[in-house]
Amino acid sequence: LERVSKYPKSTRYGRQNPITERWNSEEQLQIWRKNWADISNKYLELAKSESRIDHRSHKARGIDEQPTIYEGISARIIEKKGGVSERCELNRQIKEDNHILREIKKRIKKLTEAIKRTLPAAAETLEKLRSTMIHCRYVINFADKWKNAKTAEAARLKIHCDDYSAIITELKSKISKRKQKQDEKAKTPPIKIFRHKELTQAVNELSEQIEELRTKKNTILANLNTNNIQTVKTKLNDIQKAVPVMERHSNESKTKLGNAQKEYAGLKEQAQEFDTEELQNLRYDIRTGIESETISELQKIYGGSFIPSIYETAKSNGADHSAAAGGTQSRYGCNL
Repeated sequence: LERVSKYPKSTRYGRQNPITERWNSEEQLQIWRKNWADISNKYLELAKSESRIDHRSHKARGIDEQPTIYEGISARIIEKKGGVSERCELNRQIKEDNHILREIKKRIKKLTEAIKRTLPAAAETLEKLRSTMIHCRYVINFADKWKNAKTAEAARLKIHCDDYSAIITELKSKISKRKQKQDEKAKTPPIKIFRHKELTQAVNELSEQIEELRTKKNTILANLNTNNIQTVKTKLNDIQKAVPVMERHSNESKTKLGNAQKEYAGLKEQAQEFDTEELQNLRYDIRTGIESETISELQKIYGGSFIPSIYETAKSNGADHSAAAGGTQSRYGCNL
């Protein structure tokens, strides 16, 4: 056995003795995780399951996708009842970012090869990449709209929570004072008429103030549509945690969009060997179908949260970029 010092040295986890420091270290955590994964995989193999567990992080495994967060049973209950959980919404955004990243990689690889072969293939690959850019813009616009709305909601909830806390503090103080006055009155001899009267008046005034505070408290709860302020504090905490994450994903999607735009411009330049008008007309002929697929994908991902106006804005911006990237007018009079 090793003797534990009563005067441990300071570490990144606080003041710990060496034994506790080793037990609570990142290295020990990785050992525990590996052992857990090895045992789990052993039983998965015995069960003849093809699934395997990898305890390493995405970064350690060379995966550039973002991991989802833990949702919890409360979030799943909210979703089951038809509501929108902040955590589930955040996971949908993360999955969407990962979906776009995989699609961009897959399409870029195929597009470079396909663009060199046939005119119809060139038209299809360019339209699909345009669809990817629209997809990216939708994610960015949705995330920004969500962030702005939730930031405003969080500010409103915080004001109500702060007011509620102040009222509760004052209410407890008034109740305590009233109790003191009531106790003093009970101990005061009846012969002291004037003191009895003063204490009675003080108790009555405090009772009125207490009722006013309770009314204010109930009004705040009614405005928040809840009977329990803790649910509001939990929601506020979830929003405050989710906003910076959504902000980060919005920035990541902007980077992905920039990469897709560069790839689009490069492929458009390669396609100059084809008849420009014929290529643009072919693209326009298949555009409606590809846009419908994009809308279906977004509706599948966002469900009831899908907003058509955001999609139209994303599509409009996408068309602007296509024109800027060297588009010409087709026989339909549209910049592509």
